[in-house]
Amino acid sequence: MQDTSVSRSGSPAPGTAAPRRLSLRAMTLYSFLGALLVSASSSAPTPLYPLYQQTMQLTPFWITVVFAIYVVSLLAALLTLGGLSDYVGRKPMILAALLVNAVAMVLFASAAGLGQLIVARAVQGFGVGIGTTVLGAAILDSDRERGPLLNSMTAFLGLAAGSIGSVLLLTFVSDPLHTVYDVLFLLTAVMIVLLWIMPESGSRKPGALASLRPQFSVPEQSRPVLLRLTPAN
Repeated sequence: MQDTSVSRSGSPAPGTAAPRRLSLRAMTLYSFLGALLVSASSSAPTPLYPLYQQTMQLTPFWITVVFAIYVVSLLAALLTLGGLSDYVGRKPMILAALLVNAVAMVLFASAAGLGQLIVARAVQGFGVGIGTTVLGAAILDSDRERGPLLNSMTAFLGLAAGSIGSVLLLTFVSDPLHTVYDVLFLLTAVMIVLLWIMPESGSRKPGALASLRPQFSVPEQSRPVLLRLTPAN
């Protein structure tokens, strides 16, 4: 039987079939775009805060609370679920991150007051914490050579895209508090559908429950992303 294994660098091992190699490349691209989407989603609300202040009559103190709850939720996800994909596989955790992100977009779009805005930001922080970790790991799984470079780019490019896109919609659309999140929800839905045809770049092993114990360290592939995401939001 022909060996269809693939080297960790993303290059085919001897006897590897070409479609498998293309699948890994597709997974690299998918994970990169997914990480961009997660980062963009995290920065999209920021240009809208003045509008939230106006429509919800929020004081600067409560805007600070909204910022802070995102950071707390992000760190909670990183410390508890940051390594779970090493045990259950990358795709289940990517799906979880995208589903949480989709829920956050719905919560933002329907937010009519401070409490709902805080809940939306907390849910989003949790999804970003899961997503940045597992998508960064998937990029490294599928392309060891270029993975570190791609991971170093996702946060910066994603944050910029989210902020710029939000500003453009704020400027040219009559209802940006809904349109911004509608667009991000649709993009997230597309990524969820595409996930089903992507290959699994990781593996499964025992110890998933034990990995849920808070780890007071951040996975290496997530550190550059965390440094960019946290202060910006």
